[in-house]
Amino acid sequence: MNKKAAIIELADSHEECFYSQILFLNKAGYDVDVLCHTNLKDRTILLTTKANFIFYNFGKGLFNDLNILWQIRKYLIRNKIKKAVLNSADGIKVRNLLLFSYPVKIEFIGVLHDAEKVIMSVNQKFINKKVMKYLVLSDHVLEYINSLNLREKRFSSFYPIFQPDYSSLKIQKPEDEFWVCIPGRVEQKRRDYKSLLNNLGKTSLSENIKIILLGKIDDKLNFELKSTLSKLNLDNQFILFENFISNEIFYSYLKMSDLVLPLIHPENVWFNKYSKTQISGSYNMAFTFRIPMMCEKSFSEYEDFKDTSFFYETENLITKINELVVNRDFFLSEKIKFYKLPKWNFEYQYKKYLDFIDS
Repeated sequence: MNKKAAIIELADSHEECFYSQILFLNKAGYDVDVLCHTNLKDRTILLTTKANFIFYNFGKGLFNDLNILWQIRKYLIRNKIKKAVLNSADGIKVRNLLLFSYPVKIEFIGVLHDAEKVIMSVNQKFINKKVMKYLVLSDHVLEYINSLNLREKRFSSFYPIFQPDYSSLKIQKPEDEFWVCIPGRVEQKRRDYKSLLNNLGKTSLSENIKIILLGKIDDKLNFELKSTLSKLNLDNQFILFENFISNEIFYSYLKMSDLVLPLIHPENVWFNKYSKTQISGSYNMAFTFRIPMMCEKSFSEYEDFKDTSFFYETENLITKINELVVNRDFFLSEKIKFYKLPKWNFEYQYKKYLDFIDS
């Protein structure tokens, strides 16, 4: 009889971490159940052939949510789940799920998206009593965790950089165009769009470059962004999206991009997070498809970025992008040197993940 594992996601996000874990667990002989929020149903259709998905309709009041958590507890016990991976191991719902008693045979393992919560969150202090092992999503976040000397916990890292084959749309990309992709919701808090616009006001963007803002534009930034692009006559060199983007559209544009631009600078509100305690989705999107990144020079001290990225100073961002386009031979010769570390390979990530899960 196969071993049994469950991946539990109580929020309506982070489904991008499902597929890699499902593949790893399947390969190790686990039957996998994914217990998750109903809002993820449409976004996980291609994953249902690899695992048994069960969706729960959270958000209809405290009593309803507590009842769902009780049903999840009963499911884990009834189906003799031995490994329960909390795909987002933080928040009130996770705390409430762990308020119930469980057989000692059920081991809870957490995926921590913001390592800072290990020591700062009140809810996390209770969760930490039930979750004795945590995974973080990059080696540089693991370095931060290890620097805290939290001896009572065990930590490891893995990279959820494997995704199903989403059908590609027929998008026209002229051969001479160079596409720079900024994946994720377009908001100033997470990425430094104001520096980008300031750069564009000072330095002309080469005509064959297109910048793709691959996410819904935040209302607070929408007017300023469109107004600035119009004043600079750059409307035709940007691809924008007003609404939520389907996986098919998202991955089609991403795979055709020449460069991923995380657009994270020391001036960002979240710079400290994205350089120490958590990852930006931009990193994983680039890692998944082995697309070169263009990162601010502060990131050059980290192994992950040394192996995958070009670097720039904030005030010279557009100049550096233009240089790569003008000297395409240099860009291509550097590109083939990237992604040489073993960690980008499936077998490496599979072994590291399973060694930790089964330890």
